[in-house]
Formats: sequence, structure tokens, C-alpha cells
Amino acid sequence: MTTESRISTRFLDADKEPLRALTPIEGYEKKPLVPLEEAVRPLRHLLHNLDNMVSTAKWNTREPQDNLTPDESAAIHLYTMQWQKPHPSLYTLLNQTLRSEQRIDLIPWFLYLKLLLTALYKLPSIKDMIWRGIRGDVNNQYRTDQIWWGISSCTDTMEVMERFVGRSGVRTLFNIETINGKSIKAHSHFPSENEVLLMPVPLRSTNIDGHAKWTENGLTVAGGNQQGDSINQLNHPCGLFVDHNQNVYIVDRYNHRIVEWKLDETSGRVVAGGNGQGSRDDQLSLPTDVIVDTKTDSLIICDAENRRVVRWPCRGGTNGEIIISNIDCFGVTMDDNGCLYISDDIKNEVKRWRIGDTDGELIAGGNGKGNGFDQFNRSTYIFVDKDYSLYVSDYINRRVMKWMKGATEGIEVIGGCNIGNDPSKLSRPRGLVVDQLGTIYVTDFENHRIIRWSKEAKQGNILVGRNGQGRESNQLNGPNGLSFDRQGNLYVVDCDNNRVQRFDIDLGFLP
Repeated sequence: MTTESRISTRFLDADKEPLRALTPIEGYEKKPLVPLEEAVRPLRHLLHNLDNMVSTAKWNTREPQDNLTPDESAAIHLYTMQWQKPHPSLYTLLNQTLRSEQRIDLIPWFLYLKLLLTALYKLPSIKDMIWRGIRGDVNNQYRTDQIWWGISSCTDTMEVMERFVGRSGVRTLFNIETINGKSIKAHSHFPSENEVLLMPVPLRSTNIDGHAKWTENGLTVAGGNQQGDSINQLNHPCGLFVDHNQNVYIVDRYNHRIVEWKLDETSGRVVAGGNGQGSRDDQLSLPTDVIVDTKTDSLIICDAENRRVVRWPCRGGTNGEIIISNIDCFGVTMDDNGCLYISDDIKNEVKRWRIGDTDGELIAGGNGKGNGFDQFNRSTYIFVDKDYSLYVSDYINRRVMKWMKGATEGIEVIGGCNIGNDPSKLSRPRGLVVDQLGTIYVTDFENHRIIRWSKEAKQGNILVGRNGQGRESNQLNGPNGLSFDRQGNLYVVDCDNNRVQRFDIDLGFLP
């Protein structure tokens, strides 16, 4: 029988989610995997009778399913356990902290989070309709793009949901179609609840299974209505950014604007520029890249032809603010600390701006145009990983370079050979992403394909674009920017087809 104390806090806490955007959860991923007893040691001052609860969890998970280790299974089990009143349960305190603006309060949880999230990532992702609820009416509180920052407990059974939320009175039910929920029934202290967990959204790193595959045919999620400047058209799009709600921000380069396309919409919305080509503060000129700064709810744009980087409000902004000037910017990214990295494709260098800096610090290149390990020949798109290593698409040199933190020269990690289309070569790399395993995903512009290059591999494998240059759903024509959403779906700016394609992750190949 479900107890009232568990009802009040477990499946019914969606109204506790903050309405403001928070900064990503970061830092836990650098911690080692340790036994559960060690992982919860920093939490002893927070949780009553913790050692006994851990012992119970370990006893109940001696022979775990789903190829989890006993400690991984026990971490999930402990998350589901209910502490006796008046003491708060672990899941209550953890989610309060995940939803807090004070990210420093997460530090004692890092070892446990590493163990718990590692376990959850190893579980099969399920595609199902699931339920969550609240006692009360929250229609006025929730926006269509509401983010859930905590770990969300759901169930795949309506009867279970009714036990929690009741069958009468004012209630709000969330009926969720998930493709990446994690069924924890085999590891829960309460298996009859058929619990499905949704991962916290704002995880910093791109977490993709090393054997994942994507559908061969892409879905057009923006543009695709020929070249033009109407709100449902694009004109040589360049970079893009996909946010936690699968909203896509596209650099519509020759229209001198940034356009937001919401999920499943047939037209976009101009969120920056769009007032003709120019240098006024309400104009852009041939922009190349964009990111979203969630902390300030703003866009950061490489306004290339104007030789400046501008900040523009995500919502309701009519003009931008120049934050960096006199720079031949092409690519922009941001690290966990809020530092900006900008590539200069004329000076062939990448600089970093810490918060409050007026002058950037040289991080890579800066030794003139060339093909040496300390040089670039048109440094375009860039990416910074969790270890602050910088990856640069070295366009003319047909390679991707990795510069470790503090290095004076880079490492050639992809390409660098003569022109060709075999999987060991690149022909004009552009957009790139590096996942949590160090696997590199890069657009191969002139070969009209997307390549995945695993760490230490001698050649890559083609993910998308095996069918040559073209405009069919299984073809690309000059792919440019590249991104993933939180579900692992792949987004590609198909520049010369004036569209953005989404290639959905094939759940049949997930472990």
C-alpha cells in the first residue's frame, strides 16, 4: 500500500520545478565511479540513518538485471526508497538541489550522481506513453516549453498514477510520449509502481551510445521550401543550436538573420536581425554561428561581415549588444564556466574570453596561415569538451585539430590527408560535436556526409550521406552546422538545399 508521505513527494512534484532557466549540471561527470558506500559518504550530514538504508539497497540488488553492477543497481534502488517521517528521503533532497539556482550545493552529490546517472544511461531507453501528475491546477504556471530540471518519476500505468493523484478533485495529469525513458522496475524498492525515470534535462555533455545509429532518411524541420526570405524559407543557412526543448536556432546567413523553429512547426520566427543587411544594432551581416546562453537567456551570434560578436535576447529583443568587436569571427562556443571561445578564420586562431574580460586570451593557432600543428588555414567551427580541450575544424587543411588545455600546438585527430572520399579523409570539415566518450561527429562539406570518428580510430564511419550529393531525404548538399538534441537525434544544416534535416536516433540499436 502506498503511504501518504510517499504520495506527497514522489510522483507529484512537477509543480516544484523552477520557472527560470538554470545553468547546466556540470562537474559530476569528472568524478570516478566508486562503490555506493563511498559515493554517499559526503551526504551523511544530510540524510538520516543513511548507512542502514544503503545496506538495505545493497542487499536487495545482489543479482542485478540489465547488466548493471550491484553498486549501480543499488544506487537506483536507494533513489526510490522512502525515509521515515519526519526525515526527508534522498530523492526529495536530490531533486530540491537539482532545481536550485545554487549549483555549488550539488557538489556533495557529485559522486552519487555519477553512479546513478551511469546506471540510468546503461538501461535500455524505452518508447512508451507514461504518466505524471500534480494535485491541483497548474495550467497557468506551465508553458509549452517548460523544462523539468529534476529527475522526473513517471509510471507507464494509469492505475498506478490514480493511486498517487486520486480519482477526484482538481488534478493535473501529464501524458508524456517518451523515447528515452528509463524503466527502473527491476531495480526499484517498489517494483509494482512500474516507475519510469526521465533524466534531468540540463546535463552539459552530449551522451550518445558508441554503437548508436540514425535513420537513413532525414526529416526536414526547417526550410525546405526553396531558397527565399519568407518565414518558412532559408537562404544558405550556416550554423545552428538546438536547445533543451528541441527548438532550433538557425543562422539564416544570406537573409542576415537568426530564425527559431519550434518543434513540429512549419515556419520559423525571426529572433535576431531580419532588418536587411547592415551594421546597425538591429541588423546583422552574413552571420555564421549562434549559441544560446541559458544563464542570461540570450543568443550569442558571430556577426561575421560586421566583424563583431553580439548578444541578443532570446525573447522580444529588437536589437543586439556588441560584446566583442574587431574580430573576423566564424565559430563560437562556451565552456562550463561561461567562457566564450571565438574562432577567427582570417588570423587563423581561437581566443577565449572569460566573464568580464575585455581582451581575449589566445588558446590555439595565432602563428599565421599554414598546415603546421600550431597553425590553421581557415579555422571555422569549434567545440570545447568537459576537459577544456578545444576541437577546431581546420577547413582548408581538411582536418580536425585537438588542442589540449594549455597546449602550444594541436593534435591532428581527423583527416589531414589528400582530398578523397574514403572514410579516412575529409574534404572541407565544418560543424563538429564531441560526445562524452571523445567520439567526434563532423560535417564533411564537399563529400556531403556526416562522419563519426571514435577515439583512437584510424578512420571514421559514415552516419548520414551515403547516397551522394542531392536533395532527397537520404542525401545532403553542402552540410554545414551540426548538433544533437537531448534525445540523441542528429540535426544537420543542409546548406545548399536551404533546409535543416533531423535524423532520428534508431532505438533498435540502443543497448
